[in-house]
Amino acid sequence: MEGTGIDSGFSCVIGDTNRQPKTCTEFYKKRIGYSMTQGEIFVGNLPHSATEEEIKAHFSPVGQIHSINLVTDRKGRSRCFGFISIDNPEEAVTLLNEKEFQERKLRVSRAIKNDFRPRHQGFHRRGR
Repeated sequence: MEGTGIDSGFSCVIGDTNRQPKTCTEFYKKRIGYSMTQGEIFVGNLPHSATEEEIKAHFSPVGQIHSINLVTDRKGRSRCFGFISIDNPEEAVTLLNEKEFQERKLRVSRAIKNDFRPRHQGFHRRGR
């Protein structure tokens, strides 16, 4: 499987003018200032009742937490995902992905800035 993870060791073919395959790590380091020592992680499948203090207690053994951003809807209800700025994000991903937190398996992955995610081209139907 190509391009399955940032540090998976697999090569990703990324829109390079020379059509040279690059590793995912090289791509992210160059494009988004990827840092292996500090960065944001995406945390999905959080319980609705999870608080910032509980999440901080769960993630703090991995590294120092700088900020927690839980995403809510317009009415203030949890959307069951968030972003955490933490030291050692790679270690957090490997240790805490698919681990249980309040009877739910968390999905933990490296967050990528919106500016550099591929844009969805979509399917455009032409009017008849």
